[in-house]
Amino acid sequence: MTDMNTQNSPDPSDWQGLAEQESPINKPEMPSQTPPNGIPEQPTSAPAEQQTVFITPQTVSPILSYLIMGLTILFFIGQQLSSYLFDADLILVFFAKVNPAIVSGELWRLVTPVLVHGGIIHIGLNMYALYILGRDVESLFGHGRFVLLYLLSAFGGNVLSFAFSEAISVGASTAIFGLIGAQAVFIGKNRKIFGNRARQMLFRIGMILLLNFAISVVPGSSIDMWGHLGGLLAGAVFSILAAPKLEIARKDGRLILADKTAKTDIFMAFLMVLLAFGVILFFAIRKAKGL
Repeated sequence: MTDMNTQNSPDPSDWQGLAEQESPINKPEMPSQTPPNGIPEQPTSAPAEQQTVFITPQTVSPILSYLIMGLTILFFIGQQLSSYLFDADLILVFFAKVNPAIVSGELWRLVTPVLVHGGIIHIGLNMYALYILGRDVESLFGHGRFVLLYLLSAFGGNVLSFAFSEAISVGASTAIFGLIGAQAVFIGKNRKIFGNRARQMLFRIGMILLLNFAISVVPGSSIDMWGHLGGLLAGAVFSILAAPKLEIARKDGRLILADKTAKTDIFMAFLMVLLAFGVILFFAIRKAKGL
């Protein structure tokens, strides 16, 4: 079993007030007056003043993040009950990433490990990371894209783990690293909106990734580096096309940050990532079978 560790995400306050837009506000024209000499003066207007306007993006309530957390916790409770009643963790037996079982056709094991954890610290760290990252990403990506992102990241992480690691593996870290990759791409795509904060936020994400990968290569570490890497790649590649592309627009007389990403781009991104990791899985299974 490999326990997967995840660090905190950038401060969620970074998502608030994403854009600063300078808009000219003209003072009303001064009414013309007729001087004593009878020659009217030309209307004059005051020079435009610049005002900073803070604009926040349109968001949704992150209900799916909470539902996934609840489902994962229920699975963990089931693991404890199974171990107590049957002296065996049957949930781990049937849902963990076990390479021989995947080769024999139990392909659900390429997704279900995100619901299984190796201990209270393992699930505690992952659920805290999901609480921080999931709310931020889902609120901006929307429910549909968030589900696709979470599942693709879990699939990509477990496929790469299957291809390059024989160890039994469990944990939501594959999907969580996908959220980190998606968050980084989102910030990069909208760096003009974030302004100077974009570089700081990307630096923090880079440090989180560097620390996790450094821990994973320490001798004796049980962290599944391939699972983390696969989830990160799946989430990042999906988000290159599918992450929201924010642009300043006007709606009902006010400025908003509107998402200009087309639904066809989201669909194509999903198919592209699914196909890419599907090809890796195909050849990994052939290799495992000695074909």
